[in-house]
Amino acid sequence: MTESLDITTVAPGTWIDALAWNELLADPQPEIPLCWYTSINGDASEWEDLQGIGHLVELIEGLPGVGDFMVVQDDDPETRYVQTMRLENGHYTVEIAMLLANGALNLRVGRGVAAGSEPNGPELGATELQRLSMAETIEVMTCWAAGTGLPAGYAGAIYAYMH
Repeated sequence: MTESLDITTVAPGTWIDALAWNELLADPQPEIPLCWYTSINGDASEWEDLQGIGHLVELIEGLPGVGDFMVVQDDDPETRYVQTMRLENGHYTVEIAMLLANGALNLRVGRGVAAGSEPNGPELGATELQRLSMAETIEVMTCWAAGTGLPAGYAGAIYAYMH
């Protein structure tokens, strides 16, 4: 789907390609206050204010084990979020989402153009292209937090959650 995207007509479960996603991100967003929480060993922290890009790097580096994750989002109003989860062998999965009045668009990030054709859905695990290193995770998440969108060299599979 590469024609202009009308969010109001997207049906639940619709797949959206990376070109359409990039169209939605054509204008970089300004850096705005963000908040975060982590879940480590199933214990969720409270939401706290992100203290800057360096703080985000510390939080990513601080995810100790497989299945531990973190979410960073804007607030008041909530319009976007990014989440990462620690996988085995020191890898991570990263998902960026745009919140809409009728749902959310979720982009599972991967390396290279081929990542745009990889699967994404609530019950689907990360593929090899979607298994990012810590450095790649930091690059993607810090660009997102700075409001510059997806860095060059990455693409993603989009899943639409609509209600």
